[in-house]
Amino acid sequence: YIGSHFANDWKSMVEILSSNTEDLAVGLHNLLLDMSEQKRDEPLKGLEGGTTPKWAILTLPQRNSWEETIEVKYLKSAIKNLDDILQDLYKKWGGDQEDGKFVAELKEAADVKDFPPNMREAQMPQLWAYRSAVTLDALHKKIGMESNTKENFPVLCTVLQNPLISILPALGTLVGVFEWQALCINQFSGRITKAKAGEMTVNDVLMTIPRNEAEKRLWTQAFKNFQRAWKLAMPYCEYECLQISEKMREHELTIDDPMLLCIPDFKDDGMYALAVIDWLVAQHNELVQIVAGTLGYPARKVSSRLLVQHDVIKYTKRELMRFLSNRCATWGVGGKLNLDLKQVESHLRRELSRPEITVEMRGFQWLGDAPAAGHELKQVINQRELLPDTIDRLKLEIPSPALANACLQKVQMSIAFILKSGSSLGTEKSGEMLLSDYMQSVLAETPESFMPTTAQKDVHLWHVDSFVKVLKQIVNKDPVDCMDPKYKEELPADLKQKLLDVKEKLPDQFVDLLGSFGETRLTETYIGVDYEILPTLNGIRDVLEINDEIFEEIERWLPGELKMKHWAAVYKLLRD
Repeated sequence: YIGSHFANDWKSMVEILSSNTEDLAVGLHNLLLDMSEQKRDEPLKGLEGGTTPKWAILTLPQRNSWEETIEVKYLKSAIKNLDDILQDLYKKWGGDQEDGKFVAELKEAADVKDFPPNMREAQMPQLWAYRSAVTLDALHKKIGMESNTKENFPVLCTVLQNPLISILPALGTLVGVFEWQALCINQFSGRITKAKAGEMTVNDVLMTIPRNEAEKRLWTQAFKNFQRAWKLAMPYCEYECLQISEKMREHELTIDDPMLLCIPDFKDDGMYALAVIDWLVAQHNELVQIVAGTLGYPARKVSSRLLVQHDVIKYTKRELMRFLSNRCATWGVGGKLNLDLKQVESHLRRELSRPEITVEMRGFQWLGDAPAAGHELKQVINQRELLPDTIDRLKLEIPSPALANACLQKVQMSIAFILKSGSSLGTEKSGEMLLSDYMQSVLAETPESFMPTTAQKDVHLWHVDSFVKVLKQIVNKDPVDCMDPKYKEELPADLKQKLLDVKEKLPDQFVDLLGSFGETRLTETYIGVDYEILPTLNGIRDVLEINDEIFEEIERWLPGELKMKHWAAVYKLLRD
């Protein structure tokens, strides 16, 4: 901030004086030298009350008086006679060459200790001493001049590498990052679908989930840590074969983003959160391994479940530069910068000595998805297959995929709870418990509303895996599989083309009507295969609950030559 203002003022002075940077530097140097040779600048006009001002602390009238005094005593003559003064100064100082007297004086090439005491007191030659700035570039330059830097300063060389130097602050957020994931898993795993997570924003969660102010602060702070980790890591992170677009790398996470983006997963949008966590942990572990190697002993390890603040690296580039400036920088003749790299290396080894992080994060279970690999139910409760006659009765009692899907979601919610309970359930007698009783006692669900009678009476906890398979078979069932083969004749080429031409014009509901009627009513040949479809549809409108508007659209666009034997072929073509 100060530097930009100084640069702007300098540019303005060059323009006002119609001069150049070099001449202004010479003139300003001479002006400051003249001012420093004077012991005191008395005010030109007396102030009210007859007081003598102290220039160190000024009131507004004193400030005005000081400006008038400096302008009359120094500035007017310096500006008015600048061109003449410059010629004399260049003669005196030998020009602006690197080895000239002017540059030598600026850079203190002469040893001020050799100056007479009265001269040092009068001129104070070190007051405006030149000092090379302590910058990251200066540090890189110093390292480049040393030999065997990677062997002598391994931690310093590692820290200065990109992108590590830029993402150091993100390593300090890892405790909060794992806390955010734990909160999300405990609150939503096994209870929310991916579709719902895509609709729900972070703000929705922060406003509705916490039950009190303490919980709200916990959720909010955890998300802020995850948000900061994302911001710093996303421009650089990599994860296996995931291709991260530039748009995603530039995306900054906010409370308006969907929860789907904030819950780590091995596929879809959750992979970005997983990439951030995995990459940051890898950066942290690589750095602490190098530090441990320099100290001569292997790095300790800590589980991400037990991670606390003193286990993670909390260090930034600003702290490095502060230590470098305050403790490691000295200046030689001419303001030349010297940096003590050994002291920097020792400091970094102390500050960055931390344990390795072992990621032990429970996989997130989406409602409606199969349990994640490595979380099989049989590890908690030994599983058995359902009897064949039980499977047949279940399929008869759950005729539609919609009912099967509703039941499947409730069952998978139960699985999520069983997996969380772990070994507390045991593996022997706990399997005897009816699934319906478990749902009612643990989940406070009413099984009668979504489970068929057979499932309520015959499906125990040791049958859950088998029951899930049956439900999935029903959910993923193709209606065509249930139809009598006589209704599955292929369409002639000309008729197929006619149907393709009007496919986009037929109502969307028509496909569902064909599928539901086919799997429930065309299992046997009780409608003649050579009857035309349109008259048949007209006769069963009440059964299919087709309103007049939809039927008019079907009647208008569906080719009249289509027969009942083409029913399955029509369904598949329109569905695909």
